[in-house]
Amino acid sequence: MEEIVRKKGWKPIPLPLKILFVVFILWSVGSVMNLPNLFETGLPLFGVFVYGITAALIVLFLDIIVPMTFLFALWNRKSWAVK
Repeated sequence: MEEIVRKKGWKPIPLPLKILFVVFILWSVGSVMNLPNLFETGLPLFGVFVYGITAALIVLFLDIIVPMTFLFALWNRKSWAVK
């Protein structure tokens, strides 16, 4: 059985996805730097402000884990990443 070998890394990624890659990295870094602020001021979620560890967990999942999962899949050329 033949396996299709896809190149991994930065070079085979198309330019628009490279731009998105950089934006997501900056987004994740900015989210990490803003975590202490969320403990004090809160995070609006569906019209309600959540504070403390709840706000941190929401940011951790939505602003850090999800973009990093996409970047990992994009880097490894997973078929579902570009869809």
